[in-house]
Amino acid sequence: MEASRRKELGDFLRRSRERRTPAEAGLSAGSRRRTPGLRRQEVADLAGVSPTWYTWLEQGREVTPSVRTLEAIGDALGLSRAEREHMFRLAAVLPKLEGDSSENLAVPDAVRRIVHRMDPFPACVYNLTYDLLVFNRAYGACFPGLAARRPEERNFLRYFASLGDAELAAQEPLISGMIRRFRANYSANLDNPRWRELVDAVILTNPRMREHWERHAVLDASDHSHDETDTPVGRIGFTSTALVVSATPGLNILVGVPRTDDDQDLLLGLVPGSTPPAAGH
Repeated sequence: MEASRRKELGDFLRRSRERRTPAEAGLSAGSRRRTPGLRRQEVADLAGVSPTWYTWLEQGREVTPSVRTLEAIGDALGLSRAEREHMFRLAAVLPKLEGDSSENLAVPDAVRRIVHRMDPFPACVYNLTYDLLVFNRAYGACFPGLAARRPEERNFLRYFASLGDAELAAQEPLISGMIRRFRANYSANLDNPRWRELVDAVILTNPRMREHWERHAVLDASDHSHDETDTPVGRIGFTSTALVVSATPGLNILVGVPRTDDDQDLLLGLVPGSTPPAAGH
């Protein structure tokens, strides 16, 4: 395992350990606990490994964990499926994700039609490095600054990094979910120069985005998230869902559904002449 992967794996395990409470792990908090989350000794005991060996793993030393050991550590840390996959890829025990987001992936015509027919619900297609490839009228109305950019400059990460602090703060839930999804795929692309440049030159140079990045939290592409965004007609809340385009690995469809009737009314005012899709039965 390369040094860069060992460091990323160690940082991820440390952050996950700090987020895991003793109660969640079935342990007593005790009265003399001075550190957040679990101690290394506790994780090692729960996983059935040596405390020294686990410490070395967190420190990025040259140790080689097996799949079974990683599974035990994942159980001790209460990792989700997406977090486990991220851990396995950092440890180089899973194959890389299919598709290379650095390529100019073609969006199938059928996918383009689906996105445009989602109006007035904002919908778009993006790749793993958050290049915005296709969007409908509602999405462009919700993010006019991003939509107005030239096609080759429409990248979510670069766009949000260019905003002022107040504007960026207003998009906090959206940015959090975006960076957690990007982090989940980063483990398979550590050696890709495009990914490394987005981290070093974009995420780490923006204080708010850097804070989210350094939490080492991950989110699966298909997980739901609750987002809010400031629009020309007011702040609108969405339940956002990212769908993987199975025919073209590396592409995702993102759809935002208004969370309340008030949110939907604001959205209809933003995209006049549209009617929401009928609810399913």
